[in-house]
Amino acid sequence: MFESTFLFNLGLLFAVFMVIQIVLRASINNAEQDRQLPLNESEPKWGWWVRLYTTHPDCKYYFGPFSSVAEAESSKLGYVQDLEAEGAKDIAVMVLWCKPEQLTSPEVEPSEISWCA
Repeated sequence: MFESTFLFNLGLLFAVFMVIQIVLRASINNAEQDRQLPLNESEPKWGWWVRLYTTHPDCKYYFGPFSSVAEAESSKLGYVQDLEAEGAKDIAVMVLWCKPEQLTSPEVEPSEISWCA
């Protein structure tokens, strides 16, 4: 009697283990697929972003997201040079962790630029 109860419990434990393993594998696969989704520009995500303010035109731009501060920092100069080539003036740049509401905004409040001074 003891032996059959033991074997039944062992089989039950094995079945539970197999179900947990299947659920965990499915969760890991879903997480990997989520990381590989392309950025939808209408819905920016949290991450490291390069934020630039310009005058002439008065605009705020976000570029990113980047996976690290170092990656964002190394990209700043290229964005500044591109905006200068397009005629932008008084460019202020900053790297920050955020989730921008818009990638480009034509209206900039003077109080938003106070950190640049």
